[in-house]
Amino acid sequence: MENATISQISQIWNQTLIRIKDSISDKRVFDNFFAESYVDSLNGNTLVVVANSSLAAAVMSTKFKDIIEQSALEATGTNFTFKFITEGEVEKFSPA
Repeated sequence: MENATISQISQIWNQTLIRIKDSISDKRVFDNFFAESYVDSLNGNTLVVVANSSLAAAVMSTKFKDIIEQSALEATGTNFTFKFITEGEVEKFSPA
């Protein structure tokens, strides 16, 4: 998705979130770790996702990594990789 707009990139994450929400049985888990997340950028094939806390970023990148990758593949037909960061890390990972 070279030269994708932020709107297109956000749509990828939003479609992925819909599938994640459907696959997680406990709504509180989704609300605590995923609900406030958003895409910061797409760097090559890596979606940089901003989580609401360092705990959420850690949980998404470990416990839910497979579900996230599978959900993105189902939503887009593309094998994306993910980098989960917090608000404080946004500048460090945003493309120049």
